[in-house]
Amino acid sequence: SHIRMKISQSGMKKVAGCSWTVVNGKVFKFCVHDRSHTFSTDIYAELDRLKNELL
Repeated sequence: SHIRMKISQSGMKKVAGCSWTVVNGKVFKFCVHDRSHTFSTDIYAELDRLKNELL
């Protein structure tokens, strides 16, 4: 996009943070290393399992 090109040209870099998306009118927020979800332990355990399966 135009904004990404301007950021790149200026030498700036995006800092990892949060992203938002809207599904059926409801806003969902995703943040790096966020453990606030009720099932975060289960979610990260499944991600580790999948990662190990792929490696």
